[in-house]
Amino acid sequence: HLTIPYTVMYLRNGSRISITHSQLVITISGGTLRKSWDIRMVIPSFLGKTVGIYSPLLYLEITATLSIVLDFLLQEFNRGLGTSALATHRSVLSVYLQRIDGFAVGEHPMVVRFMKGVNSLRPALPKYSSTWDTDQVVDFLKEFEDSTLKGLTLKLTMMLALITAQRAQTLSLLRVSDLKMLQNKCVFTIRDVLKNKPGGTVVEIEAYPNDPKICVVTLLKRYLDVTKTIRESDFLLISFVKPYKAVHVDTIRRWLLLVMKLAGIDTEQFKPHSTRSASSSKAASKNVPIDQILKSGMWARDSTFSKFYKKDIQSNLAKPLDFKSGVTDFQSVVYGGTTVP
Repeated sequence: HLTIPYTVMYLRNGSRISITHSQLVITISGGTLRKSWDIRMVIPSFLGKTVGIYSPLLYLEITATLSIVLDFLLQEFNRGLGTSALATHRSVLSVYLQRIDGFAVGEHPMVVRFMKGVNSLRPALPKYSSTWDTDQVVDFLKEFEDSTLKGLTLKLTMMLALITAQRAQTLSLLRVSDLKMLQNKCVFTIRDVLKNKPGGTVVEIEAYPNDPKICVVTLLKRYLDVTKTIRESDFLLISFVKPYKAVHVDTIRRWLLLVMKLAGIDTEQFKPHSTRSASSSKAASKNVPIDQILKSGMWARDSTFSKFYKKDIQSNLAKPLDFKSGVTDFQSVVYGGTTVP
């Protein structure tokens, strides 16, 4: 945590009010950052009671000196944090601290210089040195019971993650109203801003008639049909228990982890985000063109994929592809290596 002097500024009944206190303790953690928070989440509850703050959206500005910020970042570095964690800290401070010398905190030349030094001394490293074989999970899902809403939801969620090579965050933002069902594929246009991506990102999923049991387009049609009378949200993935509302990204991660565990993947070693590495590494191992892999994973550069996602595959179940069938595309490789004639 960081203890600094602060000024709280908020709007109430159309008036701007400033309250100055001598200290504020900020607890910094990972996750999605929001610029509007319930002020009672970031300052002691007594302040809310004292001034009668009840509005859920309030505005917090904190004043701190450059030396306080650098001392805090150095303290966290000495505590063992690396580039990624300190970058999260820097982002939080940029949201809540007032500008210093005319710069947002994260863009101040001295903070930028500090972070370059951190990256040199303690660079971000890939989390995994190898990854699991998608064949193991796909083969499991071919026989997975999906007659219940829970079973269908788990199967669809995992197949979406593998076929699209997208983060759980992206899956949580898919909307029914943004879906176009075409003859041989479905297309989602994601209106929300993704990590490093503006709104309007398109995700295309080709049909796989060779095996309807794992075809995402087929599963998607079934899922929409089953949920059309019970869903209470426009977001695609909803809870399989009442109330049938949109689920948080953490719930989607738990679903992915559950399927991985049921399929025999070592979930002590591999976490839900590893689906991106698993499917893209599978495609790379079968010589799928790199431009297709980058497009599927929405990576801007080959270097990002090669450094953080391209891994050797751990497998006792790997099946050789029949290259006579002409398999060259990302999604067919993940499905199992057979193409539509």
